[in-house]
Amino acid sequence: MEMCQEQAAEKKQWTDRNDTPLFGSPDEPGTFCHAFIEDEINRARTGYLAQHEVDAKACALRQLGALNYAGQKLRDVKIGDVTRGKVREDIVNQVRRMGSRATVKRKWLYLKQLFAYAVEIERLNANPCLFAKDAKLFLNNEEPVTDHLVNLDVDVPKILAAAPERYKLAMTFAAYTGLRAGEQLAVTWDDIEYEALNISVTKAVKKSGEVGAPKSKHGKRDVELPKHLAELLRLWELQQSPKERQKHNLVFPTMHGDYADVNTWRRRGLLPACKAAGVEPIRWHDLRHYYASLLIFEVKHSPQEISRMMGHHDFSFTSKQYGHWLEKARDKSKVGDKISAIMGGE
Repeated sequence: MEMCQEQAAEKKQWTDRNDTPLFGSPDEPGTFCHAFIEDEINRARTGYLAQHEVDAKACALRQLGALNYAGQKLRDVKIGDVTRGKVREDIVNQVRRMGSRATVKRKWLYLKQLFAYAVEIERLNANPCLFAKDAKLFLNNEEPVTDHLVNLDVDVPKILAAAPERYKLAMTFAAYTGLRAGEQLAVTWDDIEYEALNISVTKAVKKSGEVGAPKSKHGKRDVELPKHLAELLRLWELQQSPKERQKHNLVFPTMHGDYADVNTWRRRGLLPACKAAGVEPIRWHDLRHYYASLLIFEVKHSPQEISRMMGHHDFSFTSKQYGHWLEKARDKSKVGDKISAIMGGE
């Protein structure tokens, strides 16, 4: 009888619009978004989709939940109050600024799936993210990937300072080397050259869990190792247990020496650090963007050198990714003033 009462209470929770939990986040029990992710986890257990896909959806929905909807964050809106008109008016343009065309289309798909789930369990009559010309919404999406990272230079140092001790070095390494997550997961102690202050990037852990070549042929590269980071790595190498080293000689293994999972780093390290620092959540990949910003604004490398150090397949991709930042850096360089000084002017 008690179970029947619980089931009735749960059914009422999802059918009474006035009592519906807020959109919320994937990590907040009792919210609609959390219920959707739980359903996706169950699908992963039965083999209908991979666990890394579930993790990607949860990460994307956290970001989407921070978007502005009628003056409040989308995650604070009741699921039944989301309308197609407001989604088209408020959400679509914000999603356009969340990355490359492929990234944006993927995030949009996840948002549609969230609301499709609402329709499936009869919480909504229609999906508010379903449009007649849906495929053309982001056809001309060329917004720079950096548009949503306006506070990165301020936020990342705060995040690193607030990071849980177990994940602090991995996060620091990502922010000050710019390695992709898969590349960092595969780094071994043999790849670290302390005397030359160099990291040899030759492999990466793929989403499938297999270890292979980096994302492109230009992904194989040497990355300069900051001296202070080298000192932190030396100390960590001395502290590592034989159990952590015995399997693959990894710099950032699990406690049992296996390849780590970046989603674990994000859930247990990055997101708690963002919360503790009092800043909006960022993605693990945004630590790589932070490194690019340092190369552009602080180190003032040429675009070609930045492309090489980031492991991009060609310079045009770097320009597309960071064109807005590169333009701002040129504006700040005051080339005319420098040339005037060389000529003997004031």
